[in-house]
Amino acid sequence: REHGFTVIRTSASPYWPVDAREWAKGDAYWQRADACLAAAREQGIRLILTVYWHWHCFPDVAGETLQDLMTDRDSRSWQMLMLYTSQLVGRYKDDPTVFMWEISNELNLGADLEFMHPYGWIRPDGQPLAHGAPLAYVARDNYRSEHLHQAALDLARLIRRLDPNHLIGSGYSIP
Repeated sequence: REHGFTVIRTSASPYWPVDAREWAKGDAYWQRADACLAAAREQGIRLILTVYWHWHCFPDVAGETLQDLMTDRDSRSWQMLMLYTSQLVGRYKDDPTVFMWEISNELNLGADLEFMHPYGWIRPDGQPLAHGAPLAYVARDNYRSEHLHQAALDLARLIRRLDPNHLIGSGYSIP
């Protein structure tokens, strides 16, 4: 605030599977989130909350692929995303600290690339393994623009149903 920032964009979701496991434990996760919003409020800062920053998180927890999340509304990963989003938006929809909701973090940049064709890719840094991510992603982790479009629409509809007052942005980057 002392440097003139009045709005900050930030992730509002678990990043790694270990973070999602903390969310699954309940109260302590939300108490930390409450403290973050309270700190911003005290400084007069409003937040653009990105609902789902790292799109592999829930598929990784569920043992599914990113395509499962985007195309199968009965998948465990989609159901986790819907539950998380319902809890997040339901909890903070009336909080004056929330400036707007953002669906994703530049998720459009991975659409239609087929970068894992035909066999997938291995994460060479090893770090994600310690956080619960898989060693490799597979071709079914690729997604198409139409998958992304429908998933974003469905998520936006849920957010709007829960919170009719705040703006909703895609979070997409310039392709």
